[in-house]
Order: sequence, then C-alpha cells, then structure tokens
Amino acid sequence: MAALDLISYLGFSESSELYRKLVIQEQKVDMLRASCPDHVDPNLFTVMARLKKAGDLDAVRDDVLETLAGFRTNPVAAERLDQVKRRLRYSFALGLNNSEAIAGTVAQYVALRRTPETINRLFEMYDRITPEVIQRVARKYFVEEGRTIATLSGGKAQ
Repeated sequence: MAALDLISYLGFSESSELYRKLVIQEQKVDMLRASCPDHVDPNLFTVMARLKKAGDLDAVRDDVLETLAGFRTNPVAAERLDQVKRRLRYSFALGLNNSEAIAGTVAQYVALRRTPETINRLFEMYDRITPEVIQRVARKYFVEEGRTIATLSGGKAQ
C-alpha cells in the first residue's frame, strides 16, 4: 500500500509528467488522479481521468497504461522518490491544522490497526520504499490480468 501511495503521486499528481502532458500541455483532461485507499483489506488501485472530449479516450487510456507500464520497466529516480516522500510527509503534517482535522485523521488510522501509532508505521514504510520496491510492486500489480477499465459517458455538466 505504501508503494502504491508513492506511485499514485509519482505518476498522477500535479507534479507528474502525465499530468503536465494531459492537463497542461494537450488539455485533453481536466482531472487526473490515482489512489489506493487505506483499508485493512486489499483495495483497488484506481486511476481516474475526466476527459474534455470523448474522442480523446483511446489516447488518454493509452497514456495512463503507458505510465503504469513505465513503473514496471524503468526504476524511479531515487532523488524524485525522496522528494515525493518528503512532500507526502509535510503535506500530511500541514493538514493537521485544526482539532477537527486531527481527530478525523487519527480516527482513520486508528480504524486500521486500533492505534494512532499506525501513522508513524506508515511513514516508516514510506522511508523504506526504494526504486526497486516500486518496480517490484508495479510488476506484480500493473498487469493485464485482473485489470478493469471502466468508461462512463453521457453525463451532463452542472
């Protein structure tokens, strides 16, 4: 899960190459994100992209799949991985800026393992993730077998 969190950020956050390409340069997508929610039981790694034009679907899907394949074949630069780890740590800490945020965050992690120490253990796991671990996780999970691609269309903008 920790490696998938890092992959989410590396591949699909506002600082990723794919985001720059699809959202900023080509402007095919107005929302791009990936997530693997923290749950006790295994969950899905999900990539979501909201396209501006339905005609771009195949190209965007191919770009997403290429990004995922890149994690299998190319080790992440260690410096970039370290930047992402620091970013996750500091953005987590900055989010604890009021009592409600602290209570909600602690409750989420206590629900996982019945202790707030889960937060520290998660960040210790992030620290242990190497480019090789990222690549190993990608080779295990980013494969065609078991992959589901869902396309929703026909919605009305509000």
